Amino acid sequence: MNKIFLYFLILCICSCVKDGTTTSYLILKNSTLHSIDIRPYKMGIEDTSKLIHLASNTENQIELNRTRGKSTAPLVFFDYFKNVDSVIITWDNLYPVTHMISDNFISSNKNIAVLAQRNIGYRKSYSESVLSENKQSISWNVVYNFNEQDYLDAK
Repeated sequence: MNKIFLYFLILCICSCVKDGTTTSYLILKNSTLHSIDIRPYKMGIEDTSKLIHLASNTENQIELNRTRGKSTAPLVFFDYFKNVDSVIITWDNLYPVTHMISDNFISSNKNIAVLAQRNIGYRKSYSESVLSENKQSISWNVVYNFNEQDYLDAK
């Protein structure tokens, strides 16, 4: 009887499958020689808890998401853009450009439409790459890269 119980216990332990995980990093990268200030808004009110300053040639991780299960795509946009309808990007403290996150808001600044390729809130504007992967887990890097053309468009 003891051997049957031991055999059954070993069988149960060996048949357990470790649950997979997905880790996703959302990063804003400034590849220019200019400073960038990022200010999120909701209905005209600035969310000061989410202010970001990017010096030239720096980056800032704005989200880190860990979830159960190995995903075939990164899981991002859960925190930073939550309750935000627009983001004002100011270059060198001189040139503001509003990136529309929601289409129910109108800006009097220069603005970039919700589904425009260079909009910080548009998921397809980000590049994604796998940092590491094994049988049970995967880590993703999702990056929005500010470039010199963004600066020239703001000017």
